[in-house]
Amino acid sequence: MIGTRRRWEKQEEDLSCLITPEKVNEFDQSQAVRDAIIIIGRLCGAHSIEITQAMYTLVRDYLIAQIMIDNANRAGVVAYMTVEEFKRASMEDDRHVVRVLNHKTVDTHGPSVVVLTAHLYNHLKVFFEEMRSKLPLPDDRLEGKQPMFLSWNGKRLQSSQVTKALGSVFKKAGVEGRVHHTLYRKSAVTQCHDKHKEIASHLADLMSHRESTAEKYYRVFDKNKSSVKASQTLHGMMRNTKSKSPIVREEESEEGVDKFAENKDVQGDSATTSRSPWNEDSIEALRTLFKEEISAQSVSMTCVRDKIESNPVLCLEDPKRVYDKVRAEWRYKGNTDSSMELTKLPEETETVNHRVDRMFASNNENMADNSSSHSTDFVSATDTTVKSKGLFSNSQAKVLVELFPDMVNDGKPISKPVIIKRLSECSKGDLFKDYNVVQVVNRIKYERRQKREREQSRKVGVNKLT
Repeated sequence: MIGTRRRWEKQEEDLSCLITPEKVNEFDQSQAVRDAIIIIGRLCGAHSIEITQAMYTLVRDYLIAQIMIDNANRAGVVAYMTVEEFKRASMEDDRHVVRVLNHKTVDTHGPSVVVLTAHLYNHLKVFFEEMRSKLPLPDDRLEGKQPMFLSWNGKRLQSSQVTKALGSVFKKAGVEGRVHHTLYRKSAVTQCHDKHKEIASHLADLMSHRESTAEKYYRVFDKNKSSVKASQTLHGMMRNTKSKSPIVREEESEEGVDKFAENKDVQGDSATTSRSPWNEDSIEALRTLFKEEISAQSVSMTCVRDKIESNPVLCLEDPKRVYDKVRAEWRYKGNTDSSMELTKLPEETETVNHRVDRMFASNNENMADNSSSHSTDFVSATDTTVKSKGLFSNSQAKVLVELFPDMVNDGKPISKPVIIKRLSECSKGDLFKDYNVVQVVNRIKYERRQKREREQSRKVGVNKLT
């Protein structure tokens, strides 16, 4: 009885701290991951670099984390993967497949499979040839039987040490919350059954467990969804005084849920509606009502809702549509003249650090759509556009520069947790309550790039004078 209760308590604890795709994305774009990739890049062509314990530990733990993210394996699989097994990796489509014999369920499921992308395989190869080979090994004759991942002293890592290494690198990356292999396996099962149920059996093969094991854990989440549906039906059914068929009552229950004010508000902001062109009367009413906001180039959704509620012309308009139109009044004014100006080509020389920044500044939507690709398999431009520039007023931009001088002027890493903390502690943080952290990050990137361009132009001017 006590064991069963503890099992349910453990599931409830895990349910509240699952590793979400957002956390994985935050890890992939962290400074710790960038540093690890830079070290691997430096080792590719240079063989005389002095390897420190900090460098070795960072790269090793980064590789352990990437293997876990792509395979959701147990810690023992990584701990006992040998050099010989890595060298025997075979090709399947565009992936390298490593078969690990020594693991927990080998008697029932056979060798565990570790699938590596081309990038990750190359990183592991550089790690083995340029870093691991310099460790003090107890017996070179048994090199092929030695584990792929060793401690700095050349000793074998136990499963518990691999788990600690994983938690350590996520902590260095600034990802909050516990991170270990078992929790990630549960998180992967949850995501798969929720969004890609059709590959559940394939995932069970990759994770080397029975599909029923995953089903037993996911049943907790499935129960939540079925309970919500039943409650929605019951909400309307028990308030219906007329005798009607179950189908009609179910439809009425959904309508009853939609009658709540909070549901109407969410639907009004997020639902996609067909937008008809603005007529002259509506535009005139909008410019009169929001004259001060247009002049100050600053408006919020709360302000829009409060003002149009009592306006006879705009009261029936969608607040989001009015909000977009008000911002368009100053954002797109005079675009015709500015579009005729010649574009100035950049004069700054790109460095290795710039290329690494550009590789990690990926669009989150592209990552979600291309879920089958590994995070280090693509390079995209920084997601800072004219939209992110025009989103903030001049006064708000100045406040951001004042709050984050280390990120804008000193080139320190842009950290989402640090941004959220400073905005919550500062009284001026209320200016950004209507914006999400991604929008603030993009604006800080834009301000930092503007500063670099000004400094570069100043240097070019000084060189011409001399």
